[in-house]
Amino acid sequence: MENFFLQIASLRRSWKFEDLVWGLFMNKYIFPGADASTPIFWIISQLEACGFEVHSVENIGIHYSYTIHHWYKNWKKNEKYIKEHYGERWFRIWYFFLAWSTLIARDGRSSCYQVVCHKNLSEFNRTQFIGEQSAFWCGSDNKVKL
Repeated sequence: MENFFLQIASLRRSWKFEDLVWGLFMNKYIFPGADASTPIFWIISQLEACGFEVHSVENIGIHYSYTIHHWYKNWKKNEKYIKEHYGERWFRIWYFFLAWSTLIARDGRSSCYQVVCHKNLSEFNRTQFIGEQSAFWCGSDNKVKL
């Protein structure tokens, strides 16, 4: 594998008590065993320790907030169906999760990141990230022309 794409939820590094509560809630009710509370710096350090070079990290938290808000509205709109088929408890857990997710992503307490990496190898073609300009610096063999 040369290229690697990761989309991951993460909490801010300088967490507050409510962030810890949020992580514990998600671990118990939404994503058992997953850790969506890990700050992005730790994830990046682990990727680098595994031999990946990070090309880019994009914070898409505010975009994710809008997406989750649409899921929230859909969930609410289908309340009767969900309660009939899955029960009151299931509806309320996810109603709470989607509402809280919308708010914490909007105010920066939680975020979603897209990370693009590749194996940290000398022969990796890094010019692919600059498009047409690479022809100016490199030949078809991707060797730098001086």
